[in-house]
Amino acid sequence: METNCWKNKLLIFDKRISAFINGYRQNITLIGDDDEEISYLLDNYLRDNNKSNICYLRINASFTDQKWFFKNSALALLSSFLNKTASLDDLINESAEKLPLTTSLIRKILHKNSPTFSDMLELINIFIKETEKRCVLIIENFIAIKSLFSDAVESFTKFIIVQRDCMAVLTTTQRKEAEKSLSSELNLLFGNFEKIYLNERSFIDNYLYLKSVMTPQLSSPFVNSFFVNILGNNILYHNLIADEIKKTTSTNEDEIILTTLTSCLFKRQTYFFQKFLKRIDAIDKTLKVSWPSIKILLSLSDGYLRKNELSSLRICDLKNLNSRLAKLCDLDYVTNYGNIYKIKDPLFSFWLKHAFKLCQYQPFLKDKLWQKNICEEIDNFKENFRKDKIEKVVELIACFNGDCLKMGKTSYRLPQSTTTKLISYPKDRMHLIVGEGKELMFIGIKEKDTKDSDIFKFIEKGSGIKGRKINKIFIALDQFPHSARLAAKRHKLTAWDVNEVNDLMRIYNKPVVSL
Repeated sequence: METNCWKNKLLIFDKRISAFINGYRQNITLIGDDDEEISYLLDNYLRDNNKSNICYLRINASFTDQKWFFKNSALALLSSFLNKTASLDDLINESAEKLPLTTSLIRKILHKNSPTFSDMLELINIFIKETEKRCVLIIENFIAIKSLFSDAVESFTKFIIVQRDCMAVLTTTQRKEAEKSLSSELNLLFGNFEKIYLNERSFIDNYLYLKSVMTPQLSSPFVNSFFVNILGNNILYHNLIADEIKKTTSTNEDEIILTTLTSCLFKRQTYFFQKFLKRIDAIDKTLKVSWPSIKILLSLSDGYLRKNELSSLRICDLKNLNSRLAKLCDLDYVTNYGNIYKIKDPLFSFWLKHAFKLCQYQPFLKDKLWQKNICEEIDNFKENFRKDKIEKVVELIACFNGDCLKMGKTSYRLPQSTTTKLISYPKDRMHLIVGEGKELMFIGIKEKDTKDSDIFKFIEKGSGIKGRKINKIFIALDQFPHSARLAAKRHKLTAWDVNEVNDLMRIYNKPVVSL
């Protein structure tokens, strides 16, 4: 696997560590979509950046109790100090001569039945004082600390303010809960937390990364694009899939995809199958009646997007449907984009649609159905992959149904038109779409090299369109220059660049391809 994969998502984290070594501390929170990916990135970073002038205390707040949390904290601290792995007793004995105060405190706290969070923080204070080393405290799944220790928030805030030689790094996949905590309980005048979002990567970022970890003879634009569409932003997924592709002996693109997916997703003993099966088990444990929620997930994986579409399936009554969708969002299985819902992990969605559904079938029939379904997916993707980029955008716009979407901090009211007309200007590489229906729609598409003047041309060409309400959108199929975006904003136009268009394609189950 790629040893420096952390560079794709932890560059800001690395800069903050370097600044901390030089005397400037900035506490940070890493917010991602998958706990295992975050741990994987940190594993790779710490392996590549074992600096002698700081000690890392890395601890996971999940699946533990108070005593084990303290034991693991002491173990991590002494392991980092001695740069070796051993039992806690052996590490205490080996470091006792160099760290008499630290090891004495560890022994004392270990006699407690229920160590407090402040006990762990006091251990860090004593260690820093005794060694004169800086310390980086990494707490994975930090939201769990509040339920584990009653004194966690109060003692942690005091520690952050007072102890300037310790940098705090928190990780979580619970974005809403984390943002709420960081804006209230941990919103400090000194030692405030910088939020680093690990999932904000474009299609081209993911495409180039997958290409970099593939062997040239097995890498092709079609194969790479197919996998990037179903892998999303997860670096761990990309590396595991790339490793599997490297085992393939065939050079046929369809066979490479089928063989890789069969090895990774279809076979029950694989990492992905077991990982996703645990997610289904978690629903069973969380909800008394779990099957309706599982059916909602299966329906979402089949392409049902809107709440009214899910309601029409009669999985449960509307009140129950609202409750279950909210719970699936709380569990980070589903993202709510307004009136559209989407499974957060695209590979999990792909597995639900093609592997989980087949669990009830006999082996011989299951194998045939799997191969048939994956071959259909490959053929469908191939058809879309070969389409002209303007045709792809026109098909995307046809999916809009007056939807109200919230993407990040921006909300959109998308148009709904029954008839559309495409007007092209090949010389300018610009295209216009005029739509009529419940409202008027006027959309401009610039293929390349968008300039301020293109915005003004678009406004001029649309000046003759009259109506009570016209939904005007300008799309740049490359990057949107800042000045052009400002011009669009001044004239109250919705402006999308290629990355925003690709985000919409993901939401509407359209294959994301490099436009």
